[in-house]
Amino acid sequence: MEKAFDFLRENKDVAFGTVENGRPNLRVFQVMLIKRHTLYFATSPRKDVYRQLTENPAVEILGMKGNISVRMSGDIKFDVPLDIQKEIYNTGV
Repeated sequence: MEKAFDFLRENKDVAFGTVENGRPNLRVFQVMLIKRHTLYFATSPRKDVYRQLTENPAVEILGMKGNISVRMSGDIKFDVPLDIQKEIYNTGV
């Protein structure tokens, strides 16, 4: 599992899949931060992806480089601690 997180630390651009009306929606997202086994992403409450995530928090990501790929799935949580938020935005990724 650590190899997958190391890969995502080096390859931050991932396909980010959500669900809307039972249909998949993909877009490219950037992994903003990884802490332990938690991935952090950023978006705006004005975007469709934000609404999709509030309606259905299930996501899947896929990162790929050459012939190596990493796929993970999970649920989004919006309760990001303030210190983590500051770290993400101060890093300037």
